[in-house]
Parts: sequence; C-alpha cells; structure tokens
Amino acid sequence: MTYKNLFIILFFTVNVILLVSYYVLGVNQTDFRNTPIFLHKYMLIAASLAYLINLWQVVRVTYSSRYDIYFQIAAISYYVLQWLFIPAVRTNDGNKVRLLLGICIIPIYYLYHIADDKEKLFSLYVLLHVVVNDFALYGFLHDHM
Repeated sequence: MTYKNLFIILFFTVNVILLVSYYVLGVNQTDFRNTPIFLHKYMLIAASLAYLINLWQVVRVTYSSRYDIYFQIAAISYYVLQWLFIPAVRTNDGNKVRLLLGICIIPIYYLYHIADDKEKLFSLYVLLHVVVNDFALYGFLHDHM
C-alpha cells in the first residue's frame, strides 16, 4: 500500500470519527444557539456542500504532485479541529467558538492556496464558507443576539 493510499484511509477515518462523534453527541437544533432559525437550513446546506467539495479536493490533491506534508497537515488538522466544535459550542463560551473557527481558517486557506485551476473556484467556496458562514456568521451569532 502506498503512502498516499494510507493517507486517504487516515483522512476518511478522521472524517468517520467526526461524523460518529456528531451522532454520539446528539447534535441538534440547540447547537445553533442564538443563530436565527431562518438561517439554519442555509447554513446546513452550505456546510454540506463545502464538506463534499473539500473531500473531493483532498482526494485530487493526494494523487497529484501537490501532495506533501503541509497538505497532509492542513487536510487532517481541519477535521481534527472540527472534533472540538460541538464541545466548544456547548461550553456556551462564544470566545472559544470564535477562536476555534478562526483557527480553522488556516488549513482551509492553505488548501485554497494550493488548489489547481480546476479546483480554485470550488476551493474558494469552501474558504468563503469557513470565513463567512462559520467564523463570522455562526461565530458571532452564537452568543450575540
């Protein structure tokens, strides 16, 4: 088995752990905190689309010449940081949530930075989602209504 195949297995394992953790933690509407209800569906659809695009880009980069240790760190660290998201939300400490979501911008920016021409627009969507929807919109609506 190649290192790239091992990385893909690790990457998808990290994602399965994330999804299982959401199930075990019982993620629900109360985790939106003070975010207006009319934004919930938009935010879930936008996050789902960003998630799928990011998975697609990670697979593409893994099997390209852009595959390196920095890419591996960015791809894995973003989802490891996501493991902390619901626990941070449930602390009711908006500063912790914003700090975590702000840190999440760094690996996603790196993935945007290394995107090729076919990925650039899609990767920009993911970056804008993390900056605007996650950090700015959710991060600041979380406890400021």
